[in-house]
Amino acid sequence: MKRAIKLFVAIVVTIGAIRVNASDSALKVNVVGEKVFLVEVTNVQGEATSYFKDDLGQVLYRKKSKDAKVRFSFDLSKLENGEYTLAVKDDHKIQTLPVIVSDEGIQINESQLEKTFLPSLVQNDEEVIVKLIADKENDLFVNIRTNDGKLLLQDKVEGKQGLIGKKYQFTPGKYTVTMMSDDFAKTSTINIK
Repeated sequence: MKRAIKLFVAIVVTIGAIRVNASDSALKVNVVGEKVFLVEVTNVQGEATSYFKDDLGQVLYRKKSKDAKVRFSFDLSKLENGEYTLAVKDDHKIQTLPVIVSDEGIQINESQLEKTFLPSLVQNDEEVIVKLIADKENDLFVNIRTNDGKLLLQDKVEGKQGLIGKKYQFTPGKYTVTMMSDDFAKTSTINIK
C-alpha cells in the first residue's frame, strides 16, 4: 500500500472523568456601558479569535489577537433585542457564552460559560496520537488523507468524559488529519520521515 496507514494500534487509556469547571475559566466579561462590554481572556494558546454571533449563527463581529492576554470590546447599541452568542477560540479551546440584548442593556451570565477543548496530535516517529479532553460524550471522528487528498481512513473514537484518543501508525509521507465532533472541526498536517 502506497503511503498508507499500516495499522491503528490501541486506544489510549481513559484517564478518569476530567470535568471542565466554568468558574476556573480564563474568560472574563465586564459590562462597561449600557450596551458595551469588554472581554478579557488570559492564558491564550496561539492566536485568539473572538466572534459575536446572532441566533442563526451568523458572525456579526470578529476580532483577532496573538497575545497571551487578549482584550476585546463590543458595542451592541446598533443590534436588535434578542439572544446572541460570544465565542472565543484559541489553538486549544472554544469558549462560548450567551448574551441577551434588551432595551435595558445587555445580560451576560458567566455561569453559563461552556468550554470545548480542541483535539491535538502528538507525533513520535511513525506514531501519531489523536487526543482530546472531552467534557461531553460526543464522538470524535478522524479522517486521514494522503498529501494528494486520497482518503486512507475514516475512524470514530467513542465519546466519553475525560481524556480520549487513539494511536495510529504511519508509513513515511505527508498526511492531513481532520478531527471532527459536534462542536468543531480541526485539520492538521503531519510529515512522517
